[in-house]
Amino acid sequence: MNKRGWIIALSAVVALLLVWLVAPKDHSQQSEPSMTWEVESPAPQADPTNPITPQITMTIHGFVEGYYSWSYQDSSADAWIGRAAKWCSSHYAKKILKTYGQGDGGSAWTEIQETRQVSSAQNLEISQLSLTDDKAEFLVSFDHVTQSAKGDGYRAANKVIELVNTREGWLVNSWVDFSDGPKFVDEVAPTDSPDDRYFIG
Repeated sequence: MNKRGWIIALSAVVALLLVWLVAPKDHSQQSEPSMTWEVESPAPQADPTNPITPQITMTIHGFVEGYYSWSYQDSSADAWIGRAAKWCSSHYAKKILKTYGQGDGGSAWTEIQETRQVSSAQNLEISQLSLTDDKAEFLVSFDHVTQSAKGDGYRAANKVIELVNTREGWLVNSWVDFSDGPKFVDEVAPTDSPDDRYFIG
């Protein structure tokens, strides 16, 4: 091949190389790994505008509803104690049992059975009074509703409930009547019955 032929062949190779370089490439078949970054999720933060957590709400509802849950269908006059005590600190659960769990119910329990009475706490509303890391107080407003063969009725009630933060979570540590004055009155049996034999031996 003469010199002219070499020049023509070399020019053709260069032209083909230039065409390949400038031509658009098809990347659909490429399998380069995509770049990813792991972002650490922020820890959930308590809402400062709503300090009443779901766990506190569940404890208060469970206790109040259990405390007022007696029924003529219960196996005994103090069956409600077990339903309320599971939401309490060990100290307060023992206090409830000692105070209300020693008797046979007296005439009040007889009336509950004869009139087929069922009791419940409804329309609970919770307002914070104080809150620290290990103790909290709330005002609980609710309707104490009774249904029986003698008729239905309800009474609006206001109580102050104290919770303590334990290894098992927030538990009830006291439960007292709310007073308009600076003090609270003593605890009473759930029915506020004047019959001192009710739940008390």
